Order: sequence, then structure tokens, then C-alpha cells
Amino acid sequence: MRRKEREVKDAQGITEILAKTSVCSIAMVDNGVPYIVPLNYGYVLEGETLTLYFHCASKGRKLDILKNNPHVGFETHWEGELKGSDKPCTYTISYGDVIGTGEAIFVENDAEKAFALKTLMQHLTAKDFEFEEKSIKSVFIFKIVSTDFCGKKN
Repeated sequence: MRRKEREVKDAQGITEILAKTSVCSIAMVDNGVPYIVPLNYGYVLEGETLTLYFHCASKGRKLDILKNNPHVGFETHWEGELKGSDKPCTYTISYGDVIGTGEAIFVENDAEKAFALKTLMQHLTAKDFEFEEKSIKSVFIFKIVSTDFCGKKN
């Protein structure tokens, strides 16, 4: 990272950025062609491992790509206010982002699916929810596990 003074490495700093965002974009490669999709997510940061949880339809291009190539890039960010002065080259926007790479893994276990849904809803709403077994069985969940991520903040 070129701007080392903006780098965020510590768990608290990463968590502060993630807490402000609700959408994570996932970059995949489909037969040599990039494909990016934004999704709502939940997360768990344990030590140096970040796990992102996503729910989606059980069929579609995204899942077809991930079945063939589970290696992904991801990015989430928040954008703040525009800052500047009378000089055009002094403008900047405050922001925080977390980017990284990881592996997409399909979640089959109902207990982990329930955990993923609770984690996702807790992140998005700050509320705890219980899920019916029918809902857990009908939803498709995948996670991205990453040990290669960093944050940046201005």
C-alpha cells in the first residue's frame, strides 16, 4: 500500500470500517472475464481470519462461476464527505474500505446456515433473529474465508 499512513491493520480498525458498510462487492473470473456482484453480508473477524457470509438464490451465474473457480476478490467501503479548499487538486473524500482475496465455500450444514443468517441480520439491523427450520433449509449460503485483507481509511 502506497499510503501507509492510511493503512488499517488492527482488528478494531477493520471492525469499525465493516460496521459502517452493508454491501460487499465480490470479484470473480468467468472464463478469463471479470464479473463483479454486490451483495449484503455479515462477517466474523477472528484473529487474522475474516469470514464473510452471503445469502442468495440457489441458481445463477455467480454460483456457476464459484463452482468452477472459488478464488475471489472482495471490497466493501463507506464514503463520507467531500473535503477541499479553493484549489482543485486538494479535494478528497473521506472513506474507509476493506479489500482482500479469499476462497468462496458453499455452506451446507443447517447449524452454520443459521449462524450465517443471524450474523448477516445482526450486521445489517443490529437485532437478533431466530430462523425457522424451513427458512434455513430453503436459503443458499456461501462464505468467503480470507487471511489476505487490509483496510484503508482517510
